[in-house]
Amino acid sequence: MAELRRSIKLLPSGSAAGPDCLYNEALQHLGRTALNVVLRLFNESLRAGVVPPAWRTGVIIPILKAGKKAEDLESYRPVTITSCLCKVMKRIIAARLRDTVESQLTPQQSGFRPGCSTLEQLLHFRAALCRPTHQHRTGAVFVDYAKTFDTVDHDKIVREMHIMKVSPHIVKWCVSFLSNRTGRVRFKEKLSRSRTFERGVPQRTVLGPIMFIIVMNSLSQRLAEVPLLQHGFFADDLTLLARHTERDVINHTLQCGLNVVLQWSKEYFMSVNVAKTKCTLFGWTERHPLTLQLDGERIGDDRTPKLLGVTFQCLQEMATHAAETRRKMDFRILQIAAISASTWGPRRQVLRAFYLVIVQAHTMYGIEVWYWDASERSRNLLAAAQHKASRIIAGILHGTRKEDSLLEANLLPLKTTTLVRSMKFMLMCESRGGCLRRSAEEVYHSKHPVRALHSRIMRSYHHLRIEPREQPLETSTLRHSF
Repeated sequence: MAELRRSIKLLPSGSAAGPDCLYNEALQHLGRTALNVVLRLFNESLRAGVVPPAWRTGVIIPILKAGKKAEDLESYRPVTITSCLCKVMKRIIAARLRDTVESQLTPQQSGFRPGCSTLEQLLHFRAALCRPTHQHRTGAVFVDYAKTFDTVDHDKIVREMHIMKVSPHIVKWCVSFLSNRTGRVRFKEKLSRSRTFERGVPQRTVLGPIMFIIVMNSLSQRLAEVPLLQHGFFADDLTLLARHTERDVINHTLQCGLNVVLQWSKEYFMSVNVAKTKCTLFGWTERHPLTLQLDGERIGDDRTPKLLGVTFQCLQEMATHAAETRRKMDFRILQIAAISASTWGPRRQVLRAFYLVIVQAHTMYGIEVWYWDASERSRNLLAAAQHKASRIIAGILHGTRKEDSLLEANLLPLKTTTLVRSMKFMLMCESRGGCLRRSAEEVYHSKHPVRALHSRIMRSYHHLRIEPREQPLETSTLRHSF
């Protein structure tokens, strides 16, 4: 009953009803008698390993992506409306499945895992760019998979679950859930004919992503066996890394990694988009590109690769990403300026809230990792944009000093905010230990401004040490202790 209540509580309000015309709000207001009926239904479904057909069908609504052409089919994002009862059951199954497989997943996977985000993957990548000596260079391959969620094979999911020793009842229930899934497209009150999905996992659900990373975990295990090769995942975004003093060694290591990726992809019926897969050799000029191939096709060289929304450069500068961030800041600041004036418009506190939400929240993405590699000129560009926004918020003249305008707008300088966020992130990484701690120690080295600030603070608390946090108790222990 506790699992059921928790799953119902996590249901979002305001969502559309499923094909059974049942809303999340209706489930959240069920009494004890009705909850017992639902609980018996769920227990019987799990015991028998059978998912009702109504739970395996959905209505797909195509949503046009922002800035895309309506004539192109790829411009639409499919949103599937399914049964709300099935959503509750999937949350329960997903929680039990995660309890079993979480400790068996490789640390290189950062997607769809509790306590992980894109920031960890960016940190590992930045740590790989650090040079132990001046002669060391880093090569990277950014592998782009095509529609992995829609093409993952169901038999491979079941096989990996058995390898991880998932409970047979959960495996049987998942097999039933994936089998004979059907969907119909609704467009302008018109419904298409039903179609059966023979492959793939449902996206934007709590259960589908877990099944997906279980399959991708087998690729991570194979890549870990390649000498000198580093790799990182965020869901299906794969990055291969090799660091050495010789370009030929880097090229050979990355090629071995690509051969593993190709062999695994054919075995698991997934395809790599070679045209969008790029490679970069950091620290060398364009006269020394990597010569890599995938399935007989040459992989293109990219001097400004983008990883998880952050644009890097081959010489470890961040001018390109800083300029793009400044352009986005200017556009959003104009939006704030359009609704504000000295004699009308929202109050100063409201404008500040708008700035924090639509400007600073986007600016701060990944800034703990990339800001410290940016030049002083790039940092000043971002600070100037913040100064401009502070004058608009406070409603003061252009000639006002930057420090005064920030005080009037009740904003911290961008560098100060970044310094505080970076130190919090560094301490979090060190407390988690493992490869995350090692990457943080490489990026935030002894002469780094963040490390220097932390050292000054800790002089008064020299007896304190950051130890890796203790492992939590087994979920079964917690469950039976109440």
